[in-house]
Amino acid sequence: MQRNRRITVLTVAMAVIFLGTWVFCSPDVYAQADESALFSGFAIDPQGVIPFKLVGTIMEINQGDSPNLVVAEKTILITEYEYLNEIQSTKLINNSGNTIEITDFETGQRVIVIGLKLPDETLVGEQIQIKPK
Repeated sequence: MQRNRRITVLTVAMAVIFLGTWVFCSPDVYAQADESALFSGFAIDPQGVIPFKLVGTIMEINQGDSPNLVVAEKTILITEYEYLNEIQSTKLINNSGNTIEITDFETGQRVIVIGLKLPDETLVGEQIQIKPK
């Protein structure tokens, strides 16, 4: 009886080690998500796109389904987008260089906007930073 018990414990231990090794060493197929399936923005065709830089004052802050800032009377989209085969999103940065949220901006603040002007005149923000004083 003692011998059968040792064999059972040894068999279970070997099975646990085998399964643990298999799980640890196997490729993580199920955890990989298709990045394009998670992409909720729009694709920007590089034809006719003009990079721009704007320094101005925030006139309006619009959150919700289509967040944007109105800076120097120009609407800057804050969005996720695909450009040059890379999925990107507007980076929002404070005056110290740290990432912030749209709720951290205030009307009247001076900002530096780097972005893309699309052929239809839409302005997409690549980076919006509160201007250091």
